[in-house]
Amino acid sequence: MDSYRLTPQQAGLLKQAVKTAIASMVSLYATRFVKLPEGHWAVISAIIVMQSDLATTLKTSISRLAGTAIGTIVGGLCVTTFGVHIWSLGLAVAVAILVCAL
Repeated sequence: MDSYRLTPQQAGLLKQAVKTAIASMVSLYATRFVKLPEGHWAVISAIIVMQSDLATTLKTSISRLAGTAIGTIVGGLCVTTFGVHIWSLGLAVAVAILVCAL
């Protein structure tokens, strides 16, 4: 009986699939644990940020989390200051991107 061996590329793909699946499950569990609505968005985010190695994944996740926090703060300030308008949305997006770029 021939034994099947994975090529290095196949082994890497399998490892990536398993890591992403685990991250997805942990994300969904975390949203359920803290009783957040619409936990599927956490799963989608986990899938998006997963990279081939843990260091890249963590760096990407931290950057996106920081960007989300900055966007939330800037958006909240713009809505509080200028109200809900299309131009205040544009201003908030532009300012948030500039702050993130700094």
